[in-house]
Amino acid sequence: MLTKKVQGAGGAGGGGAGIEYIASNTGTGNTLALPSGTQVGDLVISLTGTISSNYTPSGWNTAFFHDGTFEINCLHKVMEASDISGGSVLLAGTANTTWTSMQLHTFRPSSAITSTYTGGIYSGGYIAGRSYDGTAITVNPTLSAKEPPHIIVGGNLFYNLGTPDMSGTFWEGKTNSTGANNYIRMQFAYEIQEDYETSRTFTQTGTGNSAYDLMGGCYLSIE
Repeated sequence: MLTKKVQGAGGAGGGGAGIEYIASNTGTGNTLALPSGTQVGDLVISLTGTISSNYTPSGWNTAFFHDGTFEINCLHKVMEASDISGGSVLLAGTANTTWTSMQLHTFRPSSAITSTYTGGIYSGGYIAGRSYDGTAITVNPTLSAKEPPHIIVGGNLFYNLGTPDMSGTFWEGKTNSTGANNYIRMQFAYEIQEDYETSRTFTQTGTGNSAYDLMGGCYLSIE
């Protein structure tokens, strides 16, 4: 996994704030430990794939979500002391290791976060779109009134024995994970943008199951 630190001239956090990718953790079930090294003030982004067991922990904000045969749910939260002392997050409402795959990703700002803003695909909420047929998802941070830096996020849920992938050469890092018995395969990808840049368009690739495969994307601005 690549790590990048950016300096956004005139950007969030009073000009020149940076964001660094720290670590990730993956698992199954309904509870996942925080990535190693996560500390107070870090921004943690979760990506969860479940079946009939979606859950949003208290204090977490939805980045995007799709409720279908399977659920794909992306959340984010700035870590507090109680989060760190607890050490783990309840991400699914029921413990179903057969149909659950979970990921946590820690990003660290160079100055304290005062707020986060989520933008991207909007249709009655931030909803992931089905993209198994090659339908592309576009995330455009230039539409935001918020200053950079932005974290561009893509999430991919794939029900198949193949390996999921999202096309797009701009990604700085991708994390794949698989639920028990190979039922749910998840992929999280990110890019840290220093400035208002061109739109990012990405598509789920490979041959899957049209009833179950989901993809979503968004951007997070940090102040």
